[in-house]
Amino acid sequence: MLARLAGGAARTLNAGVIDLDPNLEAFYALRPQLAETHAGQWVIFHQERPVGFYSAQEDAVQMARLRFRGSPCLIRQVEGSEWYNQPVQLRSA
Repeated sequence: MLARLAGGAARTLNAGVIDLDPNLEAFYALRPQLAETHAGQWVIFHQERPVGFYSAQEDAVQMARLRFRGSPCLIRQVEGSEWYNQPVQLRSA
């Protein structure tokens, strides 16, 4: 079964196990460190490494198209570190 989660990155679901895109996994692993130095910027991940930071999403998309020409990459906005420390309250419907 194929699922689209976290902004559209496709993963295969087998018996409840989610197989994340390697670039997405790398982004999640580095997100706290990136937030310290690149909060608010857009990052391109290619081959599981950050390869560029941009102020505007359009700039990141344009650079990814030119540089990687169809090769898999990931573009995400780096959230500030305060985002990680916000409490979450769930309300029942």
